[in-house]
Amino acid sequence: MQARHYKTLQELWKKTTPNQQDVGHLLDLEFESRRAFIDSCSLKEEDRTEKVIEAYPCFREHKHVTGQAIALMKALPSMFPSPTAPPKKLGSASEALIHVLEPSEDPNTFLQKRPITSPVILVDSTNLLLAVGKISLMTLPKEMIHEAPLILMGCFYTFHLTYPKCVTTLLSVIQTEVLKDSIHERDLTHSYKKAIAEWGEFTKK
Repeated sequence: MQARHYKTLQELWKKTTPNQQDVGHLLDLEFESRRAFIDSCSLKEEDRTEKVIEAYPCFREHKHVTGQAIALMKALPSMFPSPTAPPKKLGSASEALIHVLEPSEDPNTFLQKRPITSPVILVDSTNLLLAVGKISLMTLPKEMIHEAPLILMGCFYTFHLTYPKCVTTLLSVIQTEVLKDSIHERDLTHSYKKAIAEWGEFTKK
């Protein structure tokens, strides 16, 4: 499946005017194999960019570089892990924050079946949909994906919602380190303290 996505991506890019939305969608679907390719690359780091551009010339377009914000959003919960696992029906913890819709997937049906009611960003081939619980709040241009964490935090603040347990460490770190908001003493959990300590060590490097 991943190989087919890559092949289709290369065929699209050979066109004189490739459909950038289709390219972006395929990049999202093909992310895992691309990351494996990059990680397995034996070249020195300073030579890696050239190798990746040879395989993915679409990264010469700024929108496809910033489009990897979706992958970053998916990775954030594992970078600041919470001790509580996500509900089985949810799948990964990142699904508490963002979900990439399949072409045949209806957003309203997805929201009705979602096992938690926290704010979420739904991504389709052209737009972002911001929803809280089963309510679709607004449609946003896909270029705003890099703002998604702050948009979600805005929803938690506006509607005074509780963080999902599976991403509470991540959202608490964003609250204190990005938004510079205080945190209640009861929320100073071991996982939060560990994440803050590791973040502090990282920022010193």
